[in-house]
Amino acid sequence: MITVKIGTIEKNYFLRLTSAPRNYDGFGTIEIESNEDERIILIDSINIDWQEGRYTSGMYVCKDEDIPEREITQRLWGRLVKP
Repeated sequence: MITVKIGTIEKNYFLRLTSAPRNYDGFGTIEIESNEDERIILIDSINIDWQEGRYTSGMYVCKDEDIPEREITQRLWGRLVKP
């Protein structure tokens, strides 16, 4: 689980790898990276069961992805700070 805290707001997310297209994304989903075959996403912990069910209902892959939290932070920051 990854915890994101901004000021007094704190949210917990699960990191997942999915082959589902973006139109399968629901509540509290943040895409980290994507290519033609798969996407790395963060799913709000409150909606994890619903979101995993949504992806698998379309017969798409949805599995844990083991990427260090520091690397995820760097990838997200890289998206925010572009030259």
